[in-house]
Amino acid sequence: MLGRQLRHLRETSGVSVETAKKAIGVGHQTLWRLETGQSTRISALQVRELCRIYKAPKEVEDVLLDLVGGLSYKRTSYVGVIRCAA
Repeated sequence: MLGRQLRHLRETSGVSVETAKKAIGVGHQTLWRLETGQSTRISALQVRELCRIYKAPKEVEDVLLDLVGGLSYKRTSYVGVIRCAA
């Protein structure tokens, strides 16, 4: 879910893959793995930076940070927040 939402935010914000990967200091392959839900590490700082450059609403950023932190409760409400912000 995290990767798909980050990809959606990137695409709707018009930010290029090049800009996104440079912003968080990763390679093209790492960003691709992240956005496709494959196993890769991402820190809360990286998620914050992506949300900043994608101009994500605070509510969406909070949800994505919770997902990075391993908080899996209230998943249904997360989907609602993300859909409302999209």
